[in-house]
Amino acid sequence: MHTFISIIILILILGVLVFVHELGHFTLAKLFGIRVDEFGMGLPPRAARLFSWKGTEYTLNWIPFGGFVKIHGEDSIDPKDPDYGRSIGAKKWWQQILVLVAGVTMNVILAWILFSATFMVGAPVAASQTDHPELLRNPVLTVLEVASKSPAEAAGIHADDEILKASTPHAIIVSPTADGFTTFVQSTVPGDSITLKLDSGSGTRVVTATPVTGIVPGHVALGVSVDIVGYQAGLPFFSAFGEGWHAMWYAVATTAQAFWHLVTGKLGLNSLSGPVGLTKTVGDAARLGFLQVVLLAAYISINLAVINILPFPALDGGRILFVIIETVIRRPLPRRFVEWANGIGFSLLILLMLVITVKDIIKLF
Repeated sequence: MHTFISIIILILILGVLVFVHELGHFTLAKLFGIRVDEFGMGLPPRAARLFSWKGTEYTLNWIPFGGFVKIHGEDSIDPKDPDYGRSIGAKKWWQQILVLVAGVTMNVILAWILFSATFMVGAPVAASQTDHPELLRNPVLTVLEVASKSPAEAAGIHADDEILKASTPHAIIVSPTADGFTTFVQSTVPGDSITLKLDSGSGTRVVTATPVTGIVPGHVALGVSVDIVGYQAGLPFFSAFGEGWHAMWYAVATTAQAFWHLVTGKLGLNSLSGPVGLTKTVGDAARLGFLQVVLLAAYISINLAVINILPFPALDGGRILFVIIETVIRRPLPRRFVEWANGIGFSLLILLMLVITVKDIIKLF
C-alpha cells in the first residue's frame, strides 16, 4: 500500500514538473508568433481531444507524466513549407534560444517557489543551504545521502539518520559537526571500524561500519554525505524568498557538479536513480511529512532543469547548441542530420533510463 501511494505521489510530482516545463516552451512560442500544433496533458497515446483554440489542439493523453508541446519546425523544417514563417526555425536566433530555454527556466523558478514556500512555513534546513545557520533550532549532524554498495549502506545507515556519536577503539566524538565527522572518519586507523549512535526519529540504535578506500580519492570513507540540519522557523515573505533563492542556486550548483563528476568518471551510474529509485525516495520523504515531499519536488525540478540544458541531442541544450552552430555558420544544418541526431540522442536517453531502471530493480533484491 505504501509503495502504491509513493507511485501516485511520484506521478503527481513529475506531472506538475513536466507540465510547468512544457508551459514555458508554449508561452514563449505563442509570444513570438510561432505555431504550436498541440499542447498535450500526459504523454501519448491520445485519450481525448479536449478543444482547439487559436490554432492549437489541447489533448488529454493516457500516460500520466506531465505533458508536451508540438512546436512547428522544432526538429527541422523545409523552408518551402507554406507556413515556414510561423516555424521556430524562421525566427531570430535569440528568439529560438529563449523558447528552448523557457522550459528549464520554468523548472528553476518553480524550485525557487517551492523552496521559498517551505521557508515561509518553516522546515528542516541544512546549514550549508542558509545564510544564517546560527538561527537553526535543534541542529544535529544528519545523513543526507548514502552511497550504493558502501560500508554505510551495508551497516543499515539511512538518509535522515541523525548521528549522535561516533567512536573507534582509539577516539570518540560526540555531537559532531560535518567537518569534524569527515575528519574523524578520514583519520581512522586502517582496518578499524567506526561505531555510530544514530537516531532515526523512532528511537536510537547503534551500528558499526568500516571505512574503505575508493569512495573519496585519497581517503577512507563510509559512503555518506552529511550536514548539520536544524529546524528553521517560518520566515516573512521577502526573507523566505531570499532564502529560497539561495537554496535554489545551491541545488543548481550541487546538481551540476554531480553531473560533471559523472562525465569525468568520479561518479558511476550507481549514483543515478530512475523511476524505481525515485519511488523509494518519494516514499522516504512522505514518511517525514508533506514539507519533505515539497522539498524533494524542488530538487527533482532542479535535476530536470540541469539535465535538459545539457548540450546533448534531443534535449533542450542540444537544440540550443544546433541554433548556435547555425548562427555561427549562417546557414541551417542539414535536415537529415538534425533528425538523425535527435533520434539517436532520444534512443540513447531511453536506453540509459532502461539501464538505470534495471539497476534500481536489482538493488531491491
